[in-house]
Amino acid sequence: MRKQVWYGLLVILFPFCLQAQPSEGGLPMSLRPEWKELAAAAPIKQFQAPALDMDAVRADDAARGGGNRFAAPIAVDIDPAHSGQWLSLPNGDRIWRLQITSPGALAIAVFYEDFYLPKGAKLYMYSPDAAQVRGAYTSRNNPQSGRFFTGLITGSTAIVEYYEPGHVGDQGSFHIFRIDHAYRTEAIEASSPDTSSTGFGFSCSLPCQINGNCSQGNNWSDQKRSVCRIVLIVEEGMGYCTGTLMNNTANDGKPYILTAFHCQDGYTPLYDLWRFDFNYTAVGCSNPTSEPTYQSVLGSQLRAGRQANDFLLIEINNSIPHSYNVFFAGWDRSAIAPQQPFMFHHPHGDIRKISGANNGTIFTGPINWSNEVTTPASHHFRVFYTYGTFELGSSGASLFNNAGRVVAQLHGGFTECVTTSTAYYGRLTLSWDGGGSSSTRLKDWLDPLGLAPTLLDGMNQPLGETGTISGHIRTDANQPVGGVLVRLVRPSDTLEVTTTINGQFNFTGIELGQDYSLLVSKNVNAKNGVSTQDIILIRKHILNVDALDTPYSLLAADVNNSGTITTTDLIQVQKVILSVETAFANVPSWRFLPASFTFPNPTNPFPDTPPFDRFDFTLDSDTVIDFKAMKSGDVNNSADPGM
Repeated sequence: MRKQVWYGLLVILFPFCLQAQPSEGGLPMSLRPEWKELAAAAPIKQFQAPALDMDAVRADDAARGGGNRFAAPIAVDIDPAHSGQWLSLPNGDRIWRLQITSPGALAIAVFYEDFYLPKGAKLYMYSPDAAQVRGAYTSRNNPQSGRFFTGLITGSTAIVEYYEPGHVGDQGSFHIFRIDHAYRTEAIEASSPDTSSTGFGFSCSLPCQINGNCSQGNNWSDQKRSVCRIVLIVEEGMGYCTGTLMNNTANDGKPYILTAFHCQDGYTPLYDLWRFDFNYTAVGCSNPTSEPTYQSVLGSQLRAGRQANDFLLIEINNSIPHSYNVFFAGWDRSAIAPQQPFMFHHPHGDIRKISGANNGTIFTGPINWSNEVTTPASHHFRVFYTYGTFELGSSGASLFNNAGRVVAQLHGGFTECVTTSTAYYGRLTLSWDGGGSSSTRLKDWLDPLGLAPTLLDGMNQPLGETGTISGHIRTDANQPVGGVLVRLVRPSDTLEVTTTINGQFNFTGIELGQDYSLLVSKNVNAKNGVSTQDIILIRKHILNVDALDTPYSLLAADVNNSGTITTTDLIQVQKVILSVETAFANVPSWRFLPASFTFPNPTNPFPDTPPFDRFDFTLDSDTVIDFKAMKSGDVNNSADPGM
């Protein structure tokens, strides 16, 4: 009699550990000090999702043998033109908000189609108390497929907020077509219920798991960079698996991910919404006290897969940014069982871990899996771990041999912390020819040149073309402004420089073809350049005696950020002069606009002003981006730009 083996079911996420797409962070616009009072006066419209048919959901779970789904989708029809509420800001920008409730939900996720954010626009999703904030999502997050998702937000209610700068008009678009309603919190039953974790995500794996940067992983710094956590979206829910970035004989850096077929078997995968998280790891061996960041790419397409071999090959739709510093793993398709094998994986969606054994053997019998699938004889390696183990979420992790090449991917087995775990891996040598067609075998994809090698070395990510981003920051009087913090937000990280006394900044070696944002700031010495002369000039403007004559002086006078110049601005300027206040409440000491911007109406710049202190762009070649600086409250350009 064949023993039934637990297999790594699609790891359906629990709401308490899931993180959203990587984003720029920051507060939603309606919660920022300059707009909070205005936004609070405009109640948020509410949308209650249709009731979830729990009888049907439970029946479906039962049909799947109990299942491990924790959230069920609810079809909705929401877009900013017909739902929610727009709030116009005094400067011409707009905010759209909608509060979504799914009664009884433990958590909520929101799915979008026709998704496009113009440069400068921002999307957020957050809890009503703002304790949980996902976003900001920007033009950098625009997916190739036009579909996107945010969440999860723990609780039955979440707020979606979209900010649109006035200068982009109605360019942004999205349609919310699905809400996922979390309804289960119980742990997914594994072969060892006493040691199975009840949560998913950061710090939710078993205590016997070993971080990938511990000594066991010291010799495999390249291989660990090839491994990613996969967030899978299916029609029926969402989940975690582990994948490996694979090299091919063309050495062209095509982003193929090898994972397990069972990660999506029996479900309806939405590959264009799958997310691949690289470098999700502890810095050292110890578990970090706070969650580390990760670097993600969204969207993929199926290339090949086969149930009998339990392999799945996915191609990521977009190129992986060079700054991710990924590695394309080598492979070995010989029939030899691996010696001293190891794997890097993301158990329960946690940070990268490592597990290993003294050797692997070919398991000569068929395997009867718990999902009623039987795989043929000799299709798997069997491994008895000597350190670490595996869990839900580890599924699909590659087994490396002692030369650091991939030989198989994790299918399942018996997982323990207190005794030795046993795992079974689908053998790459049999997946090579698989079912005999390009959609059921690996060789068409991993050997596009038809060289038929037995093994292939891994490689670092091919170097792409790079360019330089530079510029000057000057006042309207052409005075250079030093000491300005300039941040270059890249897809994976942020670089920082400070302008020289000549107002210059420079970034070199920046990858071409990527979207970037320049964020500039200087918020010191609010009193610099602000005097009674400014009060006189602002008062004359208010009284129509002598109008301020440049758009930059008009913007500098609007210290309460209302989009108008009134006695309220005079009062705030006077308080700073008298040291009653050490800073302006609603604006920083300095504000900046791209020097390339032309005001349609220089005498009234407020309706058309683009977002302050930033510039969004795609780097296609060496680029110069200059900024104009305005000292808040200083309308006669008397401020010392070096202070």
